[in-house]
Amino acid sequence: MRQFLKHSVTTGIAIVALGGTALAADLGEYQAPEPADQGFSEAQPAGPNWTGFQAGVDLGYGWGKAKGSLPGGAYKDTDGGAVGGGHVGYNVQVAPNVVVGAEADLMATDIKPKSTVGGATVENEIDWMSTVRGKAGVTIDQFLVYGTGGAALAGVKTTVPTGSDRETKLGWTLGAGTEAMLTENVSTRVEYLYSDFGKDTAVIGNTPVSTDLNTHILRGGLSYKF
Repeated sequence: MRQFLKHSVTTGIAIVALGGTALAADLGEYQAPEPADQGFSEAQPAGPNWTGFQAGVDLGYGWGKAKGSLPGGAYKDTDGGAVGGGHVGYNVQVAPNVVVGAEADLMATDIKPKSTVGGATVENEIDWMSTVRGKAGVTIDQFLVYGTGGAALAGVKTTVPTGSDRETKLGWTLGAGTEAMLTENVSTRVEYLYSDFGKDTAVIGNTPVSTDLNTHILRGGLSYKF
């Protein structure tokens, strides 16, 4: 299953990239409307208008790092897996070259950090992740370069020899990305997000388990602006 998802990620990102290139080549560079001649020079937005609602899909790869302790000692492991889902948001072009906005996303993941301590195995399986973030950036021609940050949620199943437990973890996230407007309504993006879910302790089947979890996500996306 994991190999299938990894191949799907590679294929999906390649399709987005090739599709975006072909679409941009067919449509040519997007040009902002020429201002009416009023007898004086006036500053105009450099490129397309980014204001509006947008929704889209994301596909990429993530790494999760889990460390902590069991009665047998400390553990630490990093595991990678596919991620995929969707996003919605709203942007406002507050100045010719400045865009601010807010966004929320939801992703399924195949990230499962797993370690063995003193003969006992502990696994932290991240089933899903979601973020709610603010974003701000600058435009350069048809591109938007931005930073983003906010809250993160993750559904995590922790398994030890004596049992398992599911928990929704709350943390924070920071990241950055670049988005290219292909047409008046269609854009493509590449984005990186780091999320930290902090440290907590749970008792699973009489086994105390301490876990400190964080993730790194690199993904591509395709959006439609309404």
